[in-house]
Amino acid sequence: MLPNRYDFREAEPRLARFWELNNVYGYDPAGSGQHFTIDTPPATVSGQLHIGHCYSYTQADVIARYRRMRGDHVYYPMGFDDNGLATERFVEKTIKHKATEIGRDAFINACLELTQQTEGRFETLWRRLSLSVDWRYRYSSISHDARRVSQWSFIQLYQQGLTYTQFAPTLWCPECQTAIAQAEVNDASLPTRFATIAFRLPGGGMLPIATTRPELLPACVAIFVHPDDQRYRHLIGKTASIDSGALSGEPEFSRPVGASSPTLKRPDR
Repeated sequence: MLPNRYDFREAEPRLARFWELNNVYGYDPAGSGQHFTIDTPPATVSGQLHIGHCYSYTQADVIARYRRMRGDHVYYPMGFDDNGLATERFVEKTIKHKATEIGRDAFINACLELTQQTEGRFETLWRRLSLSVDWRYRYSSISHDARRVSQWSFIQLYQQGLTYTQFAPTLWCPECQTAIAQAEVNDASLPTRFATIAFRLPGGGMLPIATTRPELLPACVAIFVHPDDQRYRHLIGKTASIDSGALSGEPEFSRPVGASSPTLKRPDR
């Protein structure tokens, strides 16, 4: 007979123990029939989980339970992404020391200790939510096996001629002194200044060019004007220059004036 009130503090731990003892969510690799794999992106070990994590992992769990009810053998592991810049920054903030201040070995040990503690809290929450994960297959991206697989995959790409090196612009963190991914960049709107640079024209006269990024002047290769803009049409084919060694590194910085397609530029802008 059901009690008048549902006591979740008693019921949830009891049911969780029952599921684990009876291997309700266990995956049998040798099982006959169809196998269904769920490869969830491992949660980044960079702080605390939040409601968004619970929401997204619940969606995957719904699919896992549905496939089991269909009779599939569901391989549903849980992983932790603890081998990256986000985890490194998390550890530095926690121990209040940068990696360069304490040395490589000491910092790696600190990373391993803190990530294990944090991942333990993550697992406790996932179990509390009753995610139908087979915890025997728990993994982390900093583990020896994960690193070996990553290295093996890269060697395969190299042997197939699919890797290359080149000089190219990249996103760079001046504080961490390392390249970063676009996903690690937080965009922000900041106030700026609109600077007007006066380019000199042959035979006198001035061509004002406005920009919010005057520091990029050395990368300028040409000046484009709209061919239908009567204000600047007579300058096409000529050059404009500026005395700005500070900006360009050249005693005189000059660039040709060219015309662009009317479909790309607007005369009124």
